[in-house]
Amino acid sequence: MTHNGLNEKILTEFIHSIDKDIEVDVGIEYCTDITQRVIFIGTLPNSFTTNLQPYLYIDRGIKYHNHCSFNTWCLLHELGHIMSSDIYEDIDDELVIYQYERLINLHSDKSDYNIIKDYMDIQLEKDANDWAYKYLLNNKGKIKRLEVQLANANAQKEVS
Repeated sequence: MTHNGLNEKILTEFIHSIDKDIEVDVGIEYCTDITQRVIFIGTLPNSFTTNLQPYLYIDRGIKYHNHCSFNTWCLLHELGHIMSSDIYEDIDDELVIYQYERLINLHSDKSDYNIIKDYMDIQLEKDANDWAYKYLLNNKGKIKRLEVQLANANAQKEVS
């Protein structure tokens, strides 16, 4: 689902209903700048994020796909990074980047499945997923309304 035009507006309104101080921008991938409190909405259909989709079904007790689309889960996960960041006293961007790069370099001989599995075990990723899943389960109606709004916006765009 490409997020642009009306969809960006819908997604920004949704995010601001949770925290009005989070900035929303468009990017190639879904990602977050935790320290600047910016969520980037991924727009590239064949991105790293979309290539992760099959691996996100790894059982971690999180069955998001029973409650929302992959794109909505990506958005909630990125939001979870910001909403759970208050548990960290000081976030050292360089240390975080180092941890991710080290993981990829140390495991370059592993299968994609095992790399993603290890990636999902990084504490920042676990915390983001935990926040996102709790929010999802406690706000199923709100998530369903968001997805209906996005579907309607996409349908209107296709008719135009």
